[in-house]
Amino acid sequence: MPRVNDYCKEAEKTLEEAWVTFGCDKNYGVYKGPESWEKMFLADDLTQGFQTIEKGEPSSWVIDSGIKSAGTIPGLEKCLGLKHIENPDIKAVCQINNVRAGENIRQRTALQLAWKAEVEEKLKATPFIGGAEPIDEDHHCYDLMTKVWDKKGMMRLDPVTEETFPCMTKWMAAMADKKK
Repeated sequence: MPRVNDYCKEAEKTLEEAWVTFGCDKNYGVYKGPESWEKMFLADDLTQGFQTIEKGEPSSWVIDSGIKSAGTIPGLEKCLGLKHIENPDIKAVCQINNVRAGENIRQRTALQLAWKAEVEEKLKATPFIGGAEPIDEDHHCYDLMTKVWDKKGMMRLDPVTEETFPCMTKWMAAMADKKK
């Protein structure tokens, strides 16, 4: 939970907005406060599948982690050609990561909003709904919105709703009907 709080602070999001951004609402329902996060953390085994990895499996490596200490992992450092740091400032490294992640989310949100606003304007000018068959651009946009940005596990930075994007909502419904 401390990581989620740090992420929210840097990304300038509330816990409820982060819940939707991470797609937790799809798997665990509507946000109902901090107990929603607790339910999600207790339900997910983040190590699932890692217990049975054997040496020599495709796309996997066994790294000698050396001694278990507050230091960095000597075996990983050696593989990457990095110098070993005995007592790194973990909090400082985490803060750098949080700042970068927050800025990344802000930039992606702004880009996605700009792109969706552009699509909304195109649909206002020449709506495909009720007209001819969808063109390549329609299919590309629809795939981005339904398969790339909104699939399980991907961040949903700004949902399309009737209030925010009325033309797009109708267009997506029409595209879904045409796919059937």
